[in-house]
Amino acid sequence: MRKQEKVFHEIYQHYLHRLVGFDADQNPVLIQYMEPLAVVIYHRATCRLDTIYVLTEEDQALLFPDNRPILIMISVLDQRIVQIKEMNMDGSWRVTASYQMPSEIELLVDACLAADDPTYICVVVQTQANRNEIFSLQIYGKAWKRIRGGYENIVYYHRNRQILLSLRDRTPDSSELVVSLPFHAKEVVIKDRYLCSNRDYFCLEHELEQGSELKILNTLDQKMISTICTNNAVVDAAWMKDEQLLVILNQNGNHFIQYIELDGTKSEPIDMQGSVRISNRFNHHVLLEKESLLNGTEWLLISQEQKITKLPGFIKDTCIGDRHIVSSLHLLVYTPHEQIKGCMVSLHGGPESCEYDELRYLGLYRVMLKAGWMVVVLNYSGSSQLGMMHKKRPWKKWKKCFGEEIDALVEYLSDHYGLDENELVLYGVSFGASLALLAGSLRSQLQRIIAVSPMVSLERHVKRLASPQYKRWFQERFGDFHAEFSPDRYLINQNIPVTVIQGDQDEVVDYSESSALVEQAKIRGLHWEFILEPSVGHVPQTLDEYQNRLNHIVNAVLGGS
Repeated sequence: MRKQEKVFHEIYQHYLHRLVGFDADQNPVLIQYMEPLAVVIYHRATCRLDTIYVLTEEDQALLFPDNRPILIMISVLDQRIVQIKEMNMDGSWRVTASYQMPSEIELLVDACLAADDPTYICVVVQTQANRNEIFSLQIYGKAWKRIRGGYENIVYYHRNRQILLSLRDRTPDSSELVVSLPFHAKEVVIKDRYLCSNRDYFCLEHELEQGSELKILNTLDQKMISTICTNNAVVDAAWMKDEQLLVILNQNGNHFIQYIELDGTKSEPIDMQGSVRISNRFNHHVLLEKESLLNGTEWLLISQEQKITKLPGFIKDTCIGDRHIVSSLHLLVYTPHEQIKGCMVSLHGGPESCEYDELRYLGLYRVMLKAGWMVVVLNYSGSSQLGMMHKKRPWKKWKKCFGEEIDALVEYLSDHYGLDENELVLYGVSFGASLALLAGSLRSQLQRIIAVSPMVSLERHVKRLASPQYKRWFQERFGDFHAEFSPDRYLINQNIPVTVIQGDQDEVVDYSESSALVEQAKIRGLHWEFILEPSVGHVPQTLDEYQNRLNHIVNAVLGGS
């Protein structure tokens, strides 16, 4: 296997495995989200993956008790038999209960363990009438009881008080929390972002102009216990103890963790030198997965005493470059150790997303650094996780705000690295691709634009949306300024070569609009090309699809330089 292909494979492997626990020898136990779907052990001494259980179509849900080193599996067998299994971290398992589902039930939708009694499970099922119903069942017994009708995506269940917390989609970037109190036929809808819950409390995040406000509420009566402000945006949180939170904070693409008590007492933030995500709670520990473009990946095990155990992940660190954070411009800058041959500026999708220090696009940035190219990540105005002020700044004035940011970026790269505009390649994905095309109408000397799966016409995109909520979301952010994202605007670009890459099975944006845009450009004599990827959606799904897309991008950058 060639070295570049090996890197692709390792990073693909990293993203398709989720850490759920550790065996007796502290080898990571992972869920493998690739064929075959399985529970696997990663032997650290030999860097080998061993499959300990292969998941079948019958296996419908996996649950992870945070107080015991086991997995709970729910399987639906023939004749509507629901089987509960208890699996140890070595792959051994036993059946603890079997149930006959009522005849009107079609399929299992969701499940979670009861917070007050982990021997009970709350399950969401879909009936033949296409309604969701919620049942309670015992892991070690025969009790099967209907609770109520309800939603999918249950995040909390208190069996004795019959309290349910569930998430309901609200807009393209957020959900609302529904608190259901069945005995009182009462529902409370909360707009703030749900983060986590334990037996007694649940934690919400309210985004401030700068930073975040954490809200801790009593689960039983939804009364506010405390509010805690942080200087940086909160990415995620998990309960360490009954009254202590572990919080992940984002500071311009680099993550910190901080311990926060219920009374608001905070520890000193710990710099993670990359990005981290909460993977699971396991045997009274919080499990984190860490990644960084230059530092590779690690698995972290954090005890209730705040002891951090670090274990190397799939991806090793590399010495091919350096990282710099430019807070004033919201930039992550990666420079090669050798002389800079060019610069690729990357724009994420969204818009309400945020790019961290991570192994983005299956190692594309590492490939560029090894080729001697500088990589600049711009978390442009409109990005999330950087405060409401930054998120709202471009609303209904995208062309003006983005134009100012591109001007400032070009000036910064000239002043600090001596780079001319014609040494910059602008690369964007999804909405970032639309911004890259917009930039072509605002600047004239960029070396090349690479647009992957762009939204070509905002007006047509909004008209295709079925949900009134989604249409309101776009109206709030873009107003009637649809012409800023349209073929007429993009074709103002008369000088900059453009490569558009898209799959013909794109389920988010219409690939035929991209094809038509490129054809219009060619008729006008412009240097545009369209690379169509057969049978590929908005995001590649297989290793081959990812590798083909990355090869297209790398060839467009290096071939056009």
